[in-house]
Amino acid sequence: MCVISVLVELLMAAAASASGYQPRNLATCGDLDGVVAHQYASLTNFAFIYPPRTAIGTNDFFSHIDLWGRWYTFSPEGGVAGVTNYLQPTLHFGVPIWKLSVVETTDVSRVWRYQAPDGTAFGTNDAPASLDPQQWVRDVYRWGPPSYLSGAEADDWYENRDRSRFAFGFTLISSNDWPLLRAAIAAAATNNPPPGSPPLVLPEDTNRVAFAAVQAFSNEFSLSVYTPVDKLPVDLLIRPTLGQAATNSWLIRSTLTPSAPFDTWSGPYLGSMGFFLVARCDIDSDNDGIADDRETFVLGTDPHAWDSAGLSIGDFARMYVYGLAPLKRDTNGDGMDDDEAILRGLNPVTQNAGVGASTIRYLYDADDRLTGTFTTTSGGTGGGAVQYTVSPAHNTLSASERSAP
Repeated sequence: MCVISVLVELLMAAAASASGYQPRNLATCGDLDGVVAHQYASLTNFAFIYPPRTAIGTNDFFSHIDLWGRWYTFSPEGGVAGVTNYLQPTLHFGVPIWKLSVVETTDVSRVWRYQAPDGTAFGTNDAPASLDPQQWVRDVYRWGPPSYLSGAEADDWYENRDRSRFAFGFTLISSNDWPLLRAAIAAAATNNPPPGSPPLVLPEDTNRVAFAAVQAFSNEFSLSVYTPVDKLPVDLLIRPTLGQAATNSWLIRSTLTPSAPFDTWSGPYLGSMGFFLVARCDIDSDNDGIADDRETFVLGTDPHAWDSAGLSIGDFARMYVYGLAPLKRDTNGDGMDDDEAILRGLNPVTQNAGVGASTIRYLYDADDRLTGTFTTTSGGTGGGAVQYTVSPAHNTLSASERSAP
C-alpha cells in the first residue's frame, strides 16, 4: 500500500506540473530567431563531447539538443505558422505537432540553417555579426589550443570545437491545440493515455529515467521518455548493433530535458536496426567536467577517475584540449608519456622524443616530492608505463612524470 501511494502521489504531482506549464508563444519568425540566438549564446556545458565531429545519418552535427521548456506555441495566422509549410506534422497523444532543428554553419557565411527532421533545409538567418567563433571556443575551453599548434593547425583546432557542431531542436504546436495536448499529457500521467496515443508503460522503479513507449514509422523513431523530475537533463544514445561490448560504442543522438512525467523525442533513423539508451547527463562522480553516462557508454573512460590513463593530464584536457585518445599514455609510442611531451612543448602525436626503451621515470606529487619510479617501454599500442605503484598519500590529480630525478 505504501508503494502504491507513493506512485500515485508522484504521478499526480507530475500531472499537475504538466497541466500547469505554459510554453512560450512565438508570434513572428523574429521571435524564433531570438530563441535561437539566446540558446547559442548560452551554450557552454553541452560543448564537451568527444570526438570533435560526428556525423549521424545525413546531418553533420555533433549533438542534437532539445531545448529547456521545449514546447513553443504559435498562432495559426502568425508569421511562424509559415514554417509549418516546410514540415510534416506528427501526432503527440493524438495532437499534431511540428518539429524542426537549427544548426549553425559556415558553408558560405555564418548563418543559422533551419531544417526538417530529415535534414532538409528550408531557410537561413544571419548569425549575429558580433559573433567571434574563436573567442567562443576560448571562453568554453579556457586554455585555448595547445602551444605546439600554430597557423592552419590552430585554425583547424578552433573549427573542430566551435558551435557549428550543435543542432537545437524545437517542437511547435498551434496555440489552439495546446489545451488539448495539456489534457492529453495529464491523462497519460494517470497511465490511461487517450485513444490514438502509444501505450505507455511505467518503469517498476519510478525514481529512474526509462523509455515509456516506442513507435516506429517508415524511417523515423518516436520514443517517449519517462523522468521522475521535470526538466531532468538526459542523453539519448544510439548504436546500430548490440554486439559483445556494452560500453564505449554508443553515439549521443540527442540531449533532452523532458517535461515530467512523459516527453517524446522523434527523429530519422536510416539503419536497418537500432538500439537506444537513455541516461541522466547531470551526474559527474569524479568532477572532471564529463558526465558519467558519457564516460561509461561513449568514451570508455573511468567515471570515478579524473585521469583514466593515470597521467597528470585529466580526461577532459586529453580529449577536449589536446584531442588525444583518453586511455593511451603514449600516443606515438616514443617512450615519453603524453603529459611530459606536452610540458616540453612537443606534439605527443607527431613529434618523436626519442626516449627509447627501458628508461627510468620518476613520479612527483604536487609538493614536488618523489613518490615512485618505474620503467618505460618504447613502442607498442600504449607506450610508457601501463601500471606503477605510488605512496598512499600520493595525489593522482596532480602527479607529474619526469625522465630525470
